[in-house]
Amino acid sequence: VDARSSIGGIHNNLGMMLESQGELTAAAEQFALAIRHQTAAFDRARSVVRLRQFLNTHHANLARVLAELERFSATASESPASRDDDAYESFVADLLANYPEIRRPNYASDSP
Repeated sequence: VDARSSIGGIHNNLGMMLESQGELTAAAEQFALAIRHQTAAFDRARSVVRLRQFLNTHHANLARVLAELERFSATASESPASRDDDAYESFVADLLANYPEIRRPNYASDSP
């Protein structure tokens, strides 16, 4: 039991290190391994509170990293240029709505 718990702790520590280096996918894999080993230890000694606490920590770490990966994935799917374009269009639309005397810029006429 202690060996499986220790192996779980090692995987958790590796996950923490990888997370701190920005290696979120690798960190998630390590946290999943930590959960697997800690669960095996906990299943053999359910009365040991320390094992339940370790297992809870591993699950919390995995959840945090998965949430970060999901957030990163969502923002990465939208390019910075498109976000800038959308912000500009929104700004111009707001100006035109609030200040009708301003005309929409026509950059084609600015060409030499």
